[in-house]
Amino acid sequence: GAQAYPSITKDFSNVDFSTGSVGLGGAMTIFSSLVQDYLMCNDFLENKLESKMISIFGDAELDEGNVYEALLEGAKHDLINCWWIIDYNRQSLDGIIHEKLFEKLIDLFRLMNWDVYILKYGKKLQKLKEKKGGNRILNWIDDCPNDLFSALTFQGGEGWRKALSEDFKNDRDVLQIINSINDKELHEIMTNLAGHDIEELEEVFSKNRKSSNPTCFICYTVKGFGLPLAGHKDNHSGIMNMDQFKNYQNSMKIRKGMEWDKTEGMKISKKIFEDNISKNVFYKNNGNRSFRDSHIQIEELNIKFKNYTSTQEAFGQILGTIGKRKDNQTKRNYTSGSYHKK
Repeated sequence: GAQAYPSITKDFSNVDFSTGSVGLGGAMTIFSSLVQDYLMCNDFLENKLESKMISIFGDAELDEGNVYEALLEGAKHDLINCWWIIDYNRQSLDGIIHEKLFEKLIDLFRLMNWDVYILKYGKKLQKLKEKKGGNRILNWIDDCPNDLFSALTFQGGEGWRKALSEDFKNDRDVLQIINSINDKELHEIMTNLAGHDIEELEEVFSKNRKSSNPTCFICYTVKGFGLPLAGHKDNHSGIMNMDQFKNYQNSMKIRKGMEWDKTEGMKISKKIFEDNISKNVFYKNNGNRSFRDSHIQIEELNIKFKNYTSTQEAFGQILGTIGKRKDNQTKRNYTSGSYHKK
């Protein structure tokens, strides 16, 4: 799902794993891909098109140990068709993400035979390369510590101007760039990270659609992007006050009482919106993407249990007994041929 915390109350597809922030959803995409390989290899799927298993990660989720257990399992079985999109905002509930540690994680993904793409600059920042002195601003961003970048983001255009003017006080080219725009424009440029730039995301994702290699996209973002709380060290649980909310609502061109209208604030008509949505696989057939298989028939089983046993052992005996039957369900217990075909 496209939500950081997917919920079936918002997405009616039955293929989301709602796990919160403990990295389990990401790990599940690896095992889902391996299951897809198994089903494809054994001709259990009517639709022969391979799907990509996609997870959206918070950067702090990479602290979870099960993530690395899953990566190892994927490496063992030549994982394919798995994407991890990491929201790299460098702020977590309890601190700032350490840059050097994250560089080691990038090396780890590559060691596990993943393709790694680092999406750092949006289109506005990329255009600085065309201006004299622009590359020096980009290098300054590269060298800027995460905590300082967050603090300047919270301060806004005035904060960016003060920091850049001080560090580039003897650089006429850079001063000319920042003095040619107002504080609002300067703030928009300095926070134009690729994770918020739909054009840049679409471009990079589209280039990789046909590749079956497991792929990690590290997308630089600003936590609370577009809000007055953006960059603040306590914004993980921050809430806007009513004045801030009204200002935000006005900036998004959302009229009072129209907050739940699907096209409110958009620059397209309802017809264009509905025509585009109707072509999306999530909305076809009135959103009915739930699939059903035949039920496994359970009759009385002739099993002798020990006087003292665990529920795990008893459950294993039950499944083992059912698995020995010769029917359409139990034939899925074995595989023929290679694990998957690249």
